[in-house]
Amino acid sequence: MAYDEDLADRIRELIAADTAMSEQRMFGGLAFLIEGNMSVAASGQGGLLVRVDPATASELVDGDGRTGDAGLAERHRRRRPVR
Repeated sequence: MAYDEDLADRIRELIAADTAMSEQRMFGGLAFLIEGNMSVAASGQGGLLVRVDPATASELVDGDGRTGDAGLAERHRRRRPVR
């Protein structure tokens, strides 16, 4: 499944002012990197993947409309899918 182009456009609008931003296609999605580090991605599986501070990650996946994949959380503690 290809990533959501509309979502990618919305991400671009929000972080366009950051001159250190670049885009990289990976794993069927489109990642947005700031100074070479992934910060957010339009997932190829649908939704948004966001890099967050591990200290606050658990409170971010407990709210309405946001889900976390336990397996993903174990493998990538600093990244959380948002749907």
